[in-house]
Amino acid sequence: VLVGDVLSLARLESTQTTLARRPVDLAALLEGVVHDADFEAQARQRGVRFTAEAPATVLGDAVLLRAAVENVVRNAVRHTAPETHVEVALLQQAGRAVVEVRDHGDGVPENELERLFEPFTRVGEGRDRASGGYGLGLAISRRAAEAHGGTIRAANAPDGGLRVTLSLPRAD
Repeated sequence: VLVGDVLSLARLESTQTTLARRPVDLAALLEGVVHDADFEAQARQRGVRFTAEAPATVLGDAVLLRAAVENVVRNAVRHTAPETHVEVALLQQAGRAVVEVRDHGDGVPENELERLFEPFTRVGEGRDRASGGYGLGLAISRRAAEAHGGTIRAANAPDGGLRVTLSLPRAD
């Protein structure tokens, strides 16, 4: 897994990478990610729920977009408290499709939020190597978002947990 993630990140950081841009039904893509993640989360006494304001189409590479979202959702499942649900929402904002992923964990220290998206970074006590991963998933998510003309941000939710927001230009 580590080698594959490193190669994925290297390809995304290469200036020679050109994406095959095709219409991607973002709601359908998210439903698939949520279905798979919920199945795995239930074994850990957690769940994943999905809501969509409306359908949204983006132009991009479906495999890369799925990997970007999947990394964020799996990270949220790993850090949400037992007996809670990770919430995945598809929202519409001024010509953009916005994917919000919110967990109910401990959150991240405010001064370390931006570092979440740097390669090999794990921050906070509950987000260290022992909790799984190599610190590449969110870096891959950021590079994938940027390759699609999008952004990704993290913020602590006011009532606890972490909210990661991925914003992509809509094609429809």
